[in-house]
Amino acid sequence: MIYRRIISSLKRKRQTRHQLHEDYRALSHLSDHMMKDIGLRWEEGEIVSITPVPITRKAHENAEAAASDAITGGVHDDPGICRHCGAKLA
Repeated sequence: MIYRRIISSLKRKRQTRHQLHEDYRALSHLSDHMMKDIGLRWEEGEIVSITPVPITRKAHENAEAAASDAITGGVHDDPGICRHCGAKLA
């Protein structure tokens, strides 16, 4: 039983690695201009997004608030807070 899980885990990792390699190979021939058009760039030998979005505590809280808004229908108690991003309104 445990051997099946180990083998299936290794297969998934191999498939993921193979897919990443194929993606890298497909994008490696593109010029810098074409990469910029699709929102990517080269950084230290890796293909990365032009505008990386770091996961911060505030972003996590905003995501949780958005999820709860979807449940409650977007009703807010405080009109001084933006219903989309959770920032205080002027």
